[in-house]
Amino acid sequence: MELSRRKFLQMLGIGAAGLAASSCGMDPRWSAPKELVKLAQRGPGIETFKNTLCGQCPGGCGINVRLIDGIPVKIEGNPVSPLNRGGMCPMGMAGLDVLYNPDRIKNPLIRAGSRGEGNWRSISWDEALNKVVSRLTKLRAEGSPHKLAILREDASILMDEIFSMFMQAYGSPNLIDLSDKEGEYPAFDLTQGLKEPVGYDFGRAKYILNFGANLFEEEPAPVHYMRAYKELREQKGERAKIIHISPRLSTTGLKASEWLPVKPAVYGALALGIAHVLIKEGLYDADFVTQHTSGFDQWKDYLLEEFYPRRTSEITGLPVEQILKVSREFGYTRPALAIGNQNAASSTNGLFNMLAIHSLNALVGAFEKPGGVVLPYEIPFGPLDKPELDGTAVDGLKQPGLGKNSGRPFPQRSAGQFAEDVLSSKPYPLDTLFIYNSNPLFSSLHQEKFKNALAKVPFIVSFSNFIDETTEQADLILPEHCYLERWDSSARIPTLNFSYLGVGSPVVEPFYDTRPAGDVILEIASRIEGAALPYEDSLEILKEKAGGIFKSGRGEVASEMSKQAWSDYLKKRGWHGLRYTDFEEFWQVMVENGGWWEPAERLGEYKRVFKTPEKRFAFPKEPYQMPKFEGDANSFPFHLNVFAMLTNYKGKGSNSPLLQEMFGFYQKQYWQTWVEINPAAAHRLHLRDGDLVEVESPRGKVRLPVKIYPGTREDVVNIPFGLGHTSYGRYAKGIGVNPYTILAEETDSLSGFPSLSSTRVKIRKV
Repeated sequence: MELSRRKFLQMLGIGAAGLAASSCGMDPRWSAPKELVKLAQRGPGIETFKNTLCGQCPGGCGINVRLIDGIPVKIEGNPVSPLNRGGMCPMGMAGLDVLYNPDRIKNPLIRAGSRGEGNWRSISWDEALNKVVSRLTKLRAEGSPHKLAILREDASILMDEIFSMFMQAYGSPNLIDLSDKEGEYPAFDLTQGLKEPVGYDFGRAKYILNFGANLFEEEPAPVHYMRAYKELREQKGERAKIIHISPRLSTTGLKASEWLPVKPAVYGALALGIAHVLIKEGLYDADFVTQHTSGFDQWKDYLLEEFYPRRTSEITGLPVEQILKVSREFGYTRPALAIGNQNAASSTNGLFNMLAIHSLNALVGAFEKPGGVVLPYEIPFGPLDKPELDGTAVDGLKQPGLGKNSGRPFPQRSAGQFAEDVLSSKPYPLDTLFIYNSNPLFSSLHQEKFKNALAKVPFIVSFSNFIDETTEQADLILPEHCYLERWDSSARIPTLNFSYLGVGSPVVEPFYDTRPAGDVILEIASRIEGAALPYEDSLEILKEKAGGIFKSGRGEVASEMSKQAWSDYLKKRGWHGLRYTDFEEFWQVMVENGGWWEPAERLGEYKRVFKTPEKRFAFPKEPYQMPKFEGDANSFPFHLNVFAMLTNYKGKGSNSPLLQEMFGFYQKQYWQTWVEINPAAAHRLHLRDGDLVEVESPRGKVRLPVKIYPGTREDVVNIPFGLGHTSYGRYAKGIGVNPYTILAEETDSLSGFPSLSSTRVKIRKV
């Protein structure tokens, strides 16, 4: 959306001739400082453009902001970004709705009544920081720094560094990440010995088995995958084939060659059934398996006995003929690739699913090959000065951390376990909690439990720039700049097949009395004896890290040549990227263009990608586990599938009127939530499009309209996630329903990762 001067003023509820909204009878959708309004009323001005990063999700897309006299009026994709190459999703395009949102918090606030009442009083930054510093200083003096916790979600690499350094220096082990991507990582650790995610060379594959990954709708990089899909379809020769495996036909599935409507949460069973056919018919890469894997014979004997086609068909609900056909195509076609993501991982058997899916890549020798599984190079960041730890910090860091599912074989930290630990005060009571970019009272399966846990925490600080459900429970709000007003970065994006550092710089001066959260943490640390960090602000840290890239001479600054094929072509002819006379020149160009990247040029480096003790891919040792569901099948005949929307990442788009208008555009559903039902199931229940129904689980019920949709299994109903806020501003509050409120509080049996696929429901017409 591009704005003219007149349209900009109208959005502010202001007539072009005057400043008073009441004089023109307009309803303001946006809010902006008076200085900008006066500037806009002056008339057409100077046009400029700035590259930065989108902050609407952790995808890290490069954006190009058009400004008139310094006023942002349009956001487009940055055409030289190696990640999105000019592409944009609806969330990114709606960024101005965040910048100009009338419900932004404009200055620090302190609670003036009981928690949750919504009574706040404005205070100065000095007063606010003094309260935080005083409390944290007292904790350290008592020898209890471990009683501070930070909950963060989808934090950038810059914020991760700042939080990590601060918690080390302060002395707390309780830096807790609630990002849902963590559920996939144990599979890569167990099979490859990796602590980081792998990358998929999606654009050069010839046959892709996609186990539930809605690449075009969800993180980590939907726009990147839309571009990669275009490249895949433009390959010369025989057209690549994509098989989408999921209970629901998503937008990603609609773009696939074929849809396999599998039963919920049994992705791994299908993967093992396909492996059975590959081995039985000799369609696997025997040389790769012999040279680069371990545990194959034991794994093979188990699946040949247990996952023959007929049994696989019974488990998955797919015809035997379809399983055989896809298995043989996958075995005969090279390069072939099998991918899964948090959708495959978010069930009680999620880790088993991911292990089985990833094992298919080993069977067809897909590692370190074009069109296969690759490991991007580690970014050569410059080392940061480590904080010196005093005795208080050393002792605090020895304490057990909160939120870890310690009773599981491969424990992950989770919101549910954190809430249980706080409620039980075990292993110790929590005193102070910082919350950054996370809203577990909306996006967690344990909302009531989490709310009770927050009630037990004496002091809560939120860094949100909106009052959402979790921020409502805070005692103090230290609002962060909008992402268009601050420095930030993006790196280590899961599933990318190249290394990438996106650099975000401010495109406009801050509108209000807000501050970058990283700078606030650094200032707090500087005021606490023994916890000070050797950096003044977040920009200094970002430049320090970028200095390592400059010194390495590796990779390339984002430019028109940020395409892997073009990069490879030039490097084969002796060109190794642009060189700069000094770091400041390199930094300036990188900031202006929006980032740096390095394609994975050298493939076949098996010692680098297999870091298990045997230096080989390790096939799973444990037998596959079937999923568990809450609710009796007779009383609750449908599986509930909650799916994500490209127009509303984790509910964060709900405070944008533009995104509310687009929420369910493909289903013609706007400003509301709906439930999708298969036509045959709807016929049995005498339901039509638009009928109001109650969807009830053992946990509760929600009321919403029906949308009959043939792209779902007859035993599955689908509800989109994103709406149903009880807070979060005028455009979000009271709109739609939140399906998470009726989901089972189940977790993965091995890791403790939350399960979104474990709920049965029944439907009743209202």
